[in-house]
Amino acid sequence: MNTRKFLAIQILIVLFCFACTKPRIEPDDSVYGDKAFVNSINTFYYKEVKSNLNYGEQVAGYQKLTVTNTQTVDRNNSKVNVVLAKVTDVNLTNIGIAINTDAQRVEPINGAPTAGLIGDFSKGPYVYRLHSADGATRDWTISFSVAP
Repeated sequence: MNTRKFLAIQILIVLFCFACTKPRIEPDDSVYGDKAFVNSINTFYYKEVKSNLNYGEQVAGYQKLTVTNTQTVDRNNSKVNVVLAKVTDVNLTNIGIAINTDAQRVEPINGAPTAGLIGDFSKGPYVYRLHSADGATRDWTISFSVAP
């Protein structure tokens, strides 16, 4: 009798384990709508800093600093014009950008510098393709200049 109970319990455990392996339902990304729009652009650069950190020897490192900019975002024509404030030791060849968007993915097109990394933005304008969760894509043209 004990072996029958033991066998029944084992069968129930196996059935319970296989009952939990049903395929999951994939989310419907189309409910999020078209989000392939640029909200704003942040610009930054890295400055080398040296400090002894109270250890005697000097240590070199980098500090991420924001470059103030003014920008015009044209949602109808998918264009952004970014004008950087004039900063010593900063020009369009040594900055990085962060594209603020609700899109699912940002893809540089035709040799545009990768967003989030320091790059050369002096030869623009540049095109970035934004992919929305619902499948919509939009190519954005971003131009950079430095204020006089």
